[in-house]
Amino acid sequence: MRRLLLTLPLVLLLLGAGTYWLAGREATLRWALHKVAAATQGRLQFEGVSGNLLGDVRVNHARFSNPKTVVTIDRVALDFSLAALLQRRLEIDRLQADSVFVKLIPSDEPLQPPSTLALPFGIEVTRLQVGLIDIRRGDFSVMLRD
Repeated sequence: MRRLLLTLPLVLLLLGAGTYWLAGREATLRWALHKVAAATQGRLQFEGVSGNLLGDVRVNHARFSNPKTVVTIDRVALDFSLAALLQRRLEIDRLQADSVFVKLIPSDEPLQPPSTLALPFGIEVTRLQVGLIDIRRGDFSVMLRD
């Protein structure tokens, strides 16, 4: 029993150190974003990923698409809290993007508001900076610059 009491803290320390090491690796970030892309059936894609899960993420190009919308974001920088994410909260210290392009696919159906804007987790963004936001739907276009 005494041996177990002495060994348990060491095992927990090694598990914690191993988890921290994994979270600090760029390969782990790439693996996690690959899993996100797979979970969305490829609707969400990432290119040029660097950084780690401890909070410093860079993505050269991100893309979301579905039959009605295509969103592309270029040169994204994101600093976030992994500890908060594990508690189902997204706490972002800095979110920066050079450009965001939104293309709404024209359709004969009238636009319908979503039934809810509620997310399954809380989001807090301390600093947000976007150089250019370009929203287009057919011949209609809105452009916002920093």
